[in-house]
Amino acid sequence: MVDLAHLVATRDQELRTLSAEVNQLHSELTLARSLISERDREIQHVRNTNNQYVAENERLRAILGEWSMRAAKLERALEVERISNLDLRKKVSALREQKQI
Repeated sequence: MVDLAHLVATRDQELRTLSAEVNQLHSELTLARSLISERDREIQHVRNTNNQYVAENERLRAILGEWSMRAAKLERALEVERISNLDLRKKVSALREQKQI
């Protein structure tokens, strides 16, 4: 009977030890899930921020493309104006030469 009581007490102690280990593991698991969840939120925040930067970058590239196109048009118009100006100068010079003759 004493051996049986001792065996039951030993088993009871083992169960309490296992129960404490299960509780500890459950606490660690909860903490790990919490950390993973926090990291997931941080990653989502970084992704959202990155998506905003990508969208802003695309917008700025579009603006840059538009300004580059405008600058190219203005350069072409300026070149046409220069050529026209040169032609007018030649005509004025020719007319002056004709007047002097």
